Amino acid sequence: MERSKRAIVLMVIFSTLLIPTGCRKNRENASHAQADFEITKAIREEFFKENISVEVHVETRDLTVSLTGTAGSSEEKEKAVKIAESTKVIVDGREYGVKSVDASKLKIKGQ
Repeated sequence: MERSKRAIVLMVIFSTLLIPTGCRKNRENASHAQADFEITKAIREEFFKENISVEVHVETRDLTVSLTGTAGSSEEKEKAVKIAESTKVIVDGREYGVKSVDASKLKIKGQ
């Protein structure tokens, strides 16, 4: 009987230690998802300011930006990549930056 009480006490202690970790992980995942959204939004806004073609599409997942579609020129493609690479946002008081940019599916008009 004493052994089963000890086992129950240990299970309660371990479960109380694991629950906050799970909540923190969920908050981190939500912050990363929000950061992905904010990065995409910031890049699109900068593209608008810099007159980057609306045919250049932006998607962000796990802080990695994918540029697809068609750029008006090779210079515009390079500019789009540089904008994406330099984008940083603040979410929940923490700064997030782009880890990498994949522009392999971003074509140049006429090529």
